[in-house]
Amino acid sequence: MSSLVLFLLLGVDPVRINLPEDLVGVSDMVSHNGFIFLIDSRNATLFKCNGSGEELARVGRRGNGPGEFQRPVALAASGQMLVVCDDVARTLTVFDQNLNYQVRHLSPYMPRDLAISKDSFYLVSHNPQTNTMVQKYSHEMVWEKGFALGLQPVDKMVSFQTGKVLLHGDLLYFMHTFRSVLEVFDPSGNLVKTISIPGLEDPLFGTLKPRPDDSSWYKEVGQRAVGGVCTTGNTIHLLYLDTAQSGPNRYSFDLQTNLWSMAENTPRVYALKDQLVILNRTENDRLVFKTFDSSEK
Repeated sequence: MSSLVLFLLLGVDPVRINLPEDLVGVSDMVSHNGFIFLIDSRNATLFKCNGSGEELARVGRRGNGPGEFQRPVALAASGQMLVVCDDVARTLTVFDQNLNYQVRHLSPYMPRDLAISKDSFYLVSHNPQTNTMVQKYSHEMVWEKGFALGLQPVDKMVSFQTGKVLLHGDLLYFMHTFRSVLEVFDPSGNLVKTISIPGLEDPLFGTLKPRPDDSSWYKEVGQRAVGGVCTTGNTIHLLYLDTAQSGPNRYSFDLQTNLWSMAENTPRVYALKDQLVILNRTENDRLVFKTFDSSEK
């Protein structure tokens, strides 16, 4: 049976971290307090592993009961709190670090991603009434504020209203899946600045205008999307998919120098122990992929 493996991108021979054999895929991953937490969306299961990938606990199955999921898509951690975002059930399920079920909150709008501070949930969940992408809630799920504008026209853009969010230091970073700008907010949801990705146009807010009766426009928009966001040290990494061009590219923004760098044709990366990792698969315990080399095509 094949197993999923993580490879550390260290610039030397890759470090191999075997994950549970029956893990089908990873929808999201968090490295927190020395543990690795993973969501397997296809099996509706949350795993807890040690730093070597050894399974310590698991929870979840497909259902609507406490600790069950329909389609878990995002994961965030803070302190002893672990929260799973389910976009089909429209829930946030809270566990402690030992995967003991605590509480489940309902979201009024479809949740896509989330970040957690010591006081708040920041939920990517488009509110069509206000056309805001990020909803700020207390940990008791009391709504406080919506911010980060969504796409226009609202009634034609329902399927495109999604994005990625992360907390780094005292700031919140939001990337709309179908835009090519990084928006930076303070903890209260006030816009601090907007950072453009060099060399990429912002089609939905730039030269392209919505043409609801033109299916080719929607196809073009769908070819350009953000596929993942993570941080290592003071660097934010974005996987930007552009199937009409060269393929997925990783854009990395250094928060100290305010400079971008880019790696072409890269797989999705995750952050583990402040290093970038990629997720690959082995067959019969033999490595079939290796650490990504940007010089190879």
